[in-house]
Amino acid sequence: MDSSNLNALQTILFKQGDRRDGIVKGIYVPALKAIIDEILDSEIPFAHDPSDFGYCRTCSYSRRLCKVG
Repeated sequence: MDSSNLNALQTILFKQGDRRDGIVKGIYVPALKAIIDEILDSEIPFAHDPSDFGYCRTCSYSRRLCKVG
């Protein structure tokens, strides 16, 4: 990622004066952990998004995860 893209991303994720480490540790990391926990939880069934089957043809997970492809 070049520096202009990184600067744009930082502008979106962090507002002027934000404590970035606090936001990352307090919001982003817990949210990412929750998403990963849900993905890895075998008790939560995975279902494909039926709104775009065209995407399923190119999805690298279609045959292993949701078995649509």
